[in-house]
Amino acid sequence: MAKLEETMRAEISRLSKKEIKKVFFPLTKDLRQLKRTVSQLSKSISVLEKTVALSAKESGVGKKAEEEKPVRIRFSPASVKRIRKRLGVTQRNFARLLGVSLPSIAGWERGRTRPQGRNLMALFNLRKMGTREMHKILAEKKVKPTPEKSAKRSKSVKPKQKKTSK
Repeated sequence: MAKLEETMRAEISRLSKKEIKKVFFPLTKDLRQLKRTVSQLSKSISVLEKTVALSAKESGVGKKAEEEKPVRIRFSPASVKRIRKRLGVTQRNFARLLGVSLPSIAGWERGRTRPQGRNLMALFNLRKMGTREMHKILAEKKVKPTPEKSAKRSKSVKPKQKKTSK
């Protein structure tokens, strides 16, 4: 009897292994093919990312890869004014350069509001920009760059006349 039990167990084990191989063999083929496909796709993605980075660098659009990374950008009203003064543009042209309204720039410089999202990133990218690049962008937007006047407009003041006593 023990011999029969042992034989039955061995046969059941053999048949179950045979069935498992029948089911899993096609799956392993599929798995190998899928791994090859994923490898090829990841290689093509890396090539495309390099191409995009190179074309973005050449066109001066900015670094898209850096925009995707969460970057902590410090903001201060004085920095907005300092960037604008360094570029030598008026608030109006600075607003056009960033694609925002004039009151937004004034609010940022006074500290009443703060730029958010895309505007903050654009301001961050302007820190590295030179005046030639800025003039080039303004020319593309068909805006005539007007230099900022360093001295405030002075009102015409009549000179005081001395009173003459009679």
